[in-house]
Parts: sequence; C-alpha cells; structure tokens
Amino acid sequence: MNRLQERRLALGLTQPQVSARLKEIEARADVGMVSRYEKGVCLPTEAQLAALEGVLQADRLELF
Repeated sequence: MNRLQERRLALGLTQPQVSARLKEIEARADVGMVSRYEKGVCLPTEAQLAALEGVLQADRLELF
C-alpha cells in the first residue's frame, strides 16, 4: 500500500469518489487511473496532483 492509498483510506474515501473529483480537472480521469496512481504505474499531471492534494488533504510531499 502506498501513501496515496493510505491517505484515501484514512479519509474513508473510495477510488470512485477520488476519481469524480479528478474528472472535474480532466474528463478522462477514471477509477482505473486512480488505481494506477496508487500502484505507481503512472503519475498524475500537475493539475491532477493539485486536485489530489485537495481531495486527500495532504501536500504532494506527503503523498509521494
């Protein structure tokens, strides 16, 4: 489990809930993308990273 997933679970959020917030920034964001971020398969864009900081209430240094 990585920090993104740990933080999401600590806040009681599901991947679909996080994905919904990311879709506000980028329409192609989906649950699979959140899963890939959590697995370290790919990295979020700058805009998505800023959205993740807001959703997960943590700065990027804490998340990665």
